[in-house]
Amino acid sequence: MDEAAAERRVARLIARDFRNYAELDLAVGSKVVALVGENGAGKTNILEAISLFTPGRGLRRAEFSGMARGQGPGGFAVSLTLDGAADGHRLGTGCEPPGHDGRVSRLCRVDGAPAPSPVAFAEHLRVVWLTPDLDALFRGPAPRRRGRAGRRARHAPAARSRCRGGGRPPPRRG
Repeated sequence: MDEAAAERRVARLIARDFRNYAELDLAVGSKVVALVGENGAGKTNILEAISLFTPGRGLRRAEFSGMARGQGPGGFAVSLTLDGAADGHRLGTGCEPPGHDGRVSRLCRVDGAPAPSPVAFAEHLRVVWLTPDLDALFRGPAPRRRGRAGRRARHAPAARSRCRGGGRPPPRRG
């Protein structure tokens, strides 16, 4: 991964026939983005689309063939436009409708040129995921959850003391 990848950000997400989106063109205008909407609106689908540019099978670990929109032709495409550092790049992935043998092949592109695999995306983009499900932060009884939060807050003493105190701020002294 080149050093500029750490400074890049997603500037635009385009999806076609992906999950519940027939067409999506989402311009991202800031470093911090909040996805807000009703259940089933497609917030997680946006995160999953971005996750296709990381190693593995995506945020939900779903079969690639199952990501195509149900009412679509059977294939899908997702692309990211990256801004940052001195250059921008466009990454793309997706699949064509299943062939006569029923197999689905994943396609990857970097700046319009075919890429051998999704591993090529790592040269241009670094993504770090921390979700409640992946982190197990919100699973189990309350004392166990506070213990997990305290372990994760080992570099933040004030947060660690709040976790030990059941979420209450530490008492004031003086």
